[in-house]
Amino acid sequence: MAIPISDERFFDSRPVLSLQDMLRKISFHHEGVKRIIPTGVFDENTKQAVTDFQKLFGLEPTGKVDHDTFEKIRNEYNKILDEEKHLHIRMFDDDFKKIPANGTDKYLFILQYMMKVLSKAFENLPDVDLTGIHDDKSQQAVKFYQQLLNLEQNGEVDKKVARCISELFHTFVE
Repeated sequence: MAIPISDERFFDSRPVLSLQDMLRKISFHHEGVKRIIPTGVFDENTKQAVTDFQKLFGLEPTGKVDHDTFEKIRNEYNKILDEEKHLHIRMFDDDFKKIPANGTDKYLFILQYMMKVLSKAFENLPDVDLTGIHDDKSQQAVKFYQQLLNLEQNGEVDKKVARCISELFHTFVE
């Protein structure tokens, strides 16, 4: 018999943190689910998010995470991840062209925004200005990401670099 995550023994644990991560991701796609900050502690906010999820998905709203609730949360989370993967990978397909030094492109502003947000979330990542021009600061940031990702450090933005920055953004920021 599985022990429910909302059991007192799990009130401060890794399983709770994983549950909270899934509920947070779900809350960005379903407004009816309370948006929480993952702490690893099964607190009142977590219980409310679970209750909201249960109501929204036709389960008995107990605020407790039993097997059925966990499976529904996990399935919805995986569905969202799959949809997002296709969404942001497609963003840099078809007509994406390499962005050289001092070049501009319709995708560059989006990439600069992603790099800027990542730099705010992680102090060791370089900041960029939102110029829409692949200026020196933007090129240096791209070189940093290329080094981080074991790619050639030429400062140019190609489809692979754009996808990697997008993956980092979607993995660590949302």
